[in-house]
Amino acid sequence: MKRFYILIFLLCACKKPVEGYLGENIYYRNNPFNVPQGIATYSDPIESDGSTNPLYADLLQIRNKATGEIVDSLFSKVQNVPIYRTAVTFEDSTVALLNKKLGDSLVKPFNINHTGGRLELTQATNYVEAGTYTIDVNVFNMRGSRTLKNACDIIINPATAFNLTYKAWSTSTLVGEVFTGQDASALVIDVQRVAGPNKIILKFVDKNGTAFSPAKGEIIKRGDRPTLSNWDPYFPEVKTDSGYIYEYPVAPEFPVFSQCFIGANAWSNYICYYRVAGQFTDINMNINPVFTIKYLLQGTYTVTIHLSNVVRKQQ
Repeated sequence: MKRFYILIFLLCACKKPVEGYLGENIYYRNNPFNVPQGIATYSDPIESDGSTNPLYADLLQIRNKATGEIVDSLFSKVQNVPIYRTAVTFEDSTVALLNKKLGDSLVKPFNINHTGGRLELTQATNYVEAGTYTIDVNVFNMRGSRTLKNACDIIINPATAFNLTYKAWSTSTLVGEVFTGQDASALVIDVQRVAGPNKIILKFVDKNGTAFSPAKGEIIKRGDRPTLSNWDPYFPEVKTDSGYIYEYPVAPEFPVFSQCFIGANAWSNYICYYRVAGQFTDINMNINPVFTIKYLLQGTYTVTIHLSNVVRKQQ
């Protein structure tokens, strides 16, 4: 009997202990994961449920959730996207200088970081149809592996063409510059984009929809404050009877720098100041709209600033 117990002990002692742990409840906290089309976006790493590190993750399949179609090739196809090589400043004031700071990068729309499982979507999602996609993932570590079916839904939302981040306006007297602030919500700024050459058309219209004329001096710069021409030194400002026209360069976004200088004064975040001269308004006061807009896609933008408190004087 004693020999029997010794044999059992020796057999148990020779059995290699199981190493590591692979959790039963591994999941993505960002589920569904909302992604703006054309913008680089990253999820948190996969939740490991206490699994032994390092925990690895590989994509098995990605499908269109609505149709069930396998779209692995669409999300793995390398695309060319414009990037900044280094930061652009207001001193990069010509197309030649700007182009030294810009470049192209070949990237695929989607990747899973092999270590930790972070979901990584790039600017190349511009080439992927907006919609909901779902992924199967294989996770593994020193203990073993596990397949996660429908591990996460990825919602690619239609591209945002622009961000209007600030608007304000005021009236001011022709003599003495006495300012009166106006309700910002009453300043309607309509931004429309269509495919076409890179240009921005600014129009300032009265309550009847009649455009004021920059060409006739009805819209002017406001003192030493910036207009879009300060954020776009690359091409000449064009004044017409119906508005301003600004051509802009090919870049990941526009404006391409976030601070400019006029004399010793610094201005930030693409802010633009314009003035409708009071002698051209029925209330005989200046109208002073202010706004900041970031343009995120290439194309032709028409920006209409609706001045609902005045009527343009007929000349």
